[in-house]
Amino acid sequence: MWFTAAECVASKLLTGSCPKIVEAVIFEPGKAQSGLRPVTIAGHKIDPVDDDFYKALIEARDDVKRKRDGASGHAKDALDAEQKAIKIIANGTSYGIFMEVNVKDRAVCFRVRL
Repeated sequence: MWFTAAECVASKLLTGSCPKIVEAVIFEPGKAQSGLRPVTIAGHKIDPVDDDFYKALIEARDDVKRKRDGASGHAKDALDAEQKAIKIIANGTSYGIFMEVNVKDRAVCFRVRL
């Protein structure tokens, strides 16, 4: 069975004994794929090559919230709706595994036998 490092630590803390680790695997990101283009979400440009998507969304939401706090009337309502939309986008896209695994045989192996 496969377990994360966090689950192994939790097992040690809860049971007092260390789980037997047979093999450890490390996932490392490769280079960015070609053809990626910037996207604009709620007026905020995010470049997938240079920006961390989730960090950029959170920073964009913080900017909108600051503007909202200084606004009044319809502008405040519009900015509040915008920050809520950014929050929904960030939450809706961050759940689950956000990675793609392409299996390739390599000369260098990242597996560690213990």
